[in-house]
Amino acid sequence: MVRRPYPSRNDLTYPDLEDVWQALRETRSDPPGWAGSGNAARRKTYNAALEQAEQLLKAAAQVGPASRPLLLFYGLSQASARSQLQRSSRTTS
Repeated sequence: MVRRPYPSRNDLTYPDLEDVWQALRETRSDPPGWAGSGNAARRKTYNAALEQAEQLLKAAAQVGPASRPLLLFYGLSQASARSQLQRSSRTTS
């Protein structure tokens, strides 16, 4: 048997999805970066983006294949772009 120098997909393990959402929910009480720096508007945006991302991604799991891509796109958009903006160390307006 030849051993590969890199892991294959079969070698990877994934965390339980509910554990991931729980860890993300915990960041709402103490947001990272600028969202947790005392700026109420950034904190509110961070929390709303995570809430919307969770709702959209969970909804994507419940709908048919025609609607799923749209919900996944907007869910990932909320989770990445909006949340990363709030986590960045640069000041943006």
